[in-house]
Amino acid sequence: MKMDAKARKIFRKLPLKIKNYFQEIAEECDEYGITFRVSGGKRINFGGGRCGGYFCESTKQLAIAIDRPINMMLGTLIHEESHFDQWKDLDSIWYKPQMEASADRFFNWLSGSVENNNPEKDAKKIIELEADCERRTIKKIKKRWSELISVDEYAKAANAYMFSYLWMARSRKWIGDFTSKEKYIKQFPSKMKKKYDKLPTKFVPLFEEHSK
Repeated sequence: MKMDAKARKIFRKLPLKIKNYFQEIAEECDEYGITFRVSGGKRINFGGGRCGGYFCESTKQLAIAIDRPINMMLGTLIHEESHFDQWKDLDSIWYKPQMEASADRFFNWLSGSVENNNPEKDAKKIIELEADCERRTIKKIKKRWSELISVDEYAKAANAYMFSYLWMARSRKWIGDFTSKEKYIKQFPSKMKKKYDKLPTKFVPLFEEHSK
């Protein structure tokens, strides 16, 4: 586990159960040749932007920023660990044909560096991957972390996250840190949807407002 000085200071104050969880992840990362980075910031650099955490196959890193409310930080860590689980499972959706190509094409289009005749198709590929990850995450929360993370609130944020890709495919605007804002996520369903084929009209004003 690679931890900066500020992260070490914050980490010392975390509940023992969470410290043990970090250690479990660190040991599993070591087993698979993954670097587990723990940052003392509120966000961490990734892909030309800032985020709460990430799992990256190409750089072999799992990273988390821990200067955030425990429930939000922990939810992000469980989500990124679930991406790690997808990567470890050679039969998972992570390895579905065209998954990586669709993600690369979509994000390059979103950044304005290429054109894309069907960004919604690529967005739906990403949603497939992320929805599987969110379902894995919710299962872990129910099993181990429900006293710290509300399953219903997490599912609302997950639904907002899924639908945000359909909005980005329509608007070509990066939605940014949408799912941490209670004002927005409280309006989304508290159960994961089976499919995310269409952006419901009632959510369009929420994304339009957040994109301004």
